[in-house]
Amino acid sequence: MKRRFEFIIEQSDEQKTVKSFLVGGGRISLTCLKKIKFADDGILLNGERVFVTEKLKTGDLLQINIPEPRP
Repeated sequence: MKRRFEFIIEQSDEQKTVKSFLVGGGRISLTCLKKIKFADDGILLNGERVFVTEKLKTGDLLQINIPEPRP
């Protein structure tokens, strides 16, 4: 099972990279980002897989899918 988080990008976050938005904004840790960035559905921008260097635009839908830790 995965936990999904969705963010609608506001004007104040426009032109930030996915990485700076997520890690710099304290939304997820750098360790978590390193784990999900290679997953097929780890980071999606408007439904498309993107690199963490992708620039954001106002109104974009950013989705991250974090797998549940294994017991």
